[in-house]
Amino acid sequence: MLDVGCGCLRAGYWLLHFLEPGNYFGIEPFEERLRGGFEYIIEPDVLERARPSFSHNDDFDLSVFGSTFDFVIARSIWSHTSKAQIQHMLDSFVVCSEPGSVLLASYLRASKLPDSVREPLYRLMRKVPKLIQVRRRIVGRRLPPADYAGDEWDSGLIGHSYEWISTECSRRGLAVQELDYAVENSQVWLRIERRRE
Repeated sequence: MLDVGCGCLRAGYWLLHFLEPGNYFGIEPFEERLRGGFEYIIEPDVLERARPSFSHNDDFDLSVFGSTFDFVIARSIWSHTSKAQIQHMLDSFVVCSEPGSVLLASYLRASKLPDSVREPLYRLMRKVPKLIQVRRRIVGRRLPPADYAGDEWDSGLIGHSYEWISTECSRRGLAVQELDYAVENSQVWLRIERRRE
């Protein structure tokens, strides 16, 4: 099990308690977040028993451990990454997975409206905050952002089109499915599986 962006081990806490020793791997570029997990969340005896492995790389290289993974989870990572970073993670997943391995990644759906329509509409809606609140109650999620065209990590929430993700997965022999299960901040889960040969 590889936990990408494992942070202070919010999910790692549970995984470390249930996985067999040596089966939890985490990538967290910000060492201080991981130290916080060691200090405040995970019991020392659990760390000793679980024998987890960690990396602080920030280039979306899942192969740093020299292992293959049955499951990879990337929660609230793709809602900040560029398309090139997603492509790199998908390439890396193919290298360090077996047929049937699964990557769960959450992302924020990009708006399908053209910029010429979306921007004026959103500006108008922001002038009447109650419109946004009513829409969110009805639809259940925030206004979708534009399809991100930047080339670097963005600390704000950004979106990508499902069609683009689906094409990138298909090019790599990966099957993708959007799950009907919401994550926080209007993100949804993608289940990406390396096709069985």
